[in-house]
Amino acid sequence: MKVLESDFSVKYVSLLILIMLCTVCIVVFRTIPVSRIWNGYKVLYVDKSMAEDAVLDCLYAAGCVDVIALSLQKTPITTPFSAFQKDYGSYLKNRLGYFSDKENAYSLFYIPDQYERQAGSALKTLTRNFHVRAGIDSETAIPYIVPVITVALYIILGLSCSNRRYFFLPAFFPVVLSFSMPFYTVAAGACLFMFSLYLANRLWGRKSDVMALVRNTEADIILVSAFIVLCGQSVKCALLSFCSVCASISVLVLLKLTSAHNDSRSSFKYTLIFSAYQVPVINKKNMRVLLFMSIPISVLMISFLLSAKFMPKSSAGRIELPAPVRNAGDDSIGNAVFLPVMNDYFCWAWNTLTYPYRSVNYAWSETVTEGDSVHISQFVQKDSGIQEKDKVLYSYDSDFRKQLEKDLLGLDYPAVEILMDKQLHSGTVAYTVSMQNESSGRDIVSLVMLVVALAVPLLLCLSYNYGVKCRI
Repeated sequence: MKVLESDFSVKYVSLLILIMLCTVCIVVFRTIPVSRIWNGYKVLYVDKSMAEDAVLDCLYAAGCVDVIALSLQKTPITTPFSAFQKDYGSYLKNRLGYFSDKENAYSLFYIPDQYERQAGSALKTLTRNFHVRAGIDSETAIPYIVPVITVALYIILGLSCSNRRYFFLPAFFPVVLSFSMPFYTVAAGACLFMFSLYLANRLWGRKSDVMALVRNTEADIILVSAFIVLCGQSVKCALLSFCSVCASISVLVLLKLTSAHNDSRSSFKYTLIFSAYQVPVINKKNMRVLLFMSIPISVLMISFLLSAKFMPKSSAGRIELPAPVRNAGDDSIGNAVFLPVMNDYFCWAWNTLTYPYRSVNYAWSETVTEGDSVHISQFVQKDSGIQEKDKVLYSYDSDFRKQLEKDLLGLDYPAVEILMDKQLHSGTVAYTVSMQNESSGRDIVSLVMLVVALAVPLLLCLSYNYGVKCRI
């Protein structure tokens, strides 16, 4: 008896360690596509051989509005008390660098994120109809529908199972995988994987349940299809998927070991009448669930198609575009040419607004110190006579900057300062190598994998309804 207890403890601990290692691998080696070049905007670059007005007409025709372009820029702030407008620090000139690449070969247009799909349509028109070199420089953001779909399906399938622990515990790992790698194909593969666990739920606890499940054609098709779809994302995803499968199988083995151990210590053990070979994995109820499976996978496919991923690959090659950089001294930037940011705009606006109230001998500075202020003298009549009083016209503080940001929203044109304002004010902008959209080939593979994931439940339903089946 002690030998059996010791053997059970060794297996139990070993399985727990394997589950923990697999979970750690899934979490630690995650891939999160959250990096964005510009917060809130995509940047379209078009060869300067095409007139800017023609590009804007193409963008407007595709449905893009509020596009930030060079020809639309104006002076954001003026003061009526000055005979001429000074460009302190050449801010107005330097900000024009936002609208061309470092070699001045491409015109740049900034398109709000909500018009990503329309921008893709405009890009196709530019490259196919006008035959110009163009591209959209952007990186993917997290498709939040991925974890939402997997969690919702996890709960729905789990609650409809009879042996819930045999579903909730092993199915937890494909859900974790969808959070670790939030891609549409991963979510589709995780959905199929969870459905295979749902089908297997009918067999657990019956005689020869493992062998019957291994020899079941429908369960094998769904599980193999799930793994193929997961492997279609990347090699890294294939390895993490393998970890997820290992963790799920380990949990199932752990549950069966625990059940067998408890039975060995019990004075009574019950056995189900039908063996696992006598119980069909697919029945009418499971067919309805299988048809339901096509809904979340269809939602994933539609979301994927609407994400404007199928943009034509850029023919521009490697170009250097303005982009926020974390470290101004980063060697990867090369001979950096830094562009104005929001703090530079605040400084320019301060000097512009306070210019009429300062001495002509005032020494201009590129920086403004927090708390700097401009005073004027006022004379007021009091009972004791006329007295001089200082009035603060402007004070450089958070209220001053917030008012400048608020005024930008009231401009009658899409100003480049609005783009600056959506970024980190303490950041730096310099020319860096373009992150071109070169994922067209991978997107085709992803689409094929989504089609496979959708076809599996539909084909199995057709096979069940029109094939010869033994149903009990």
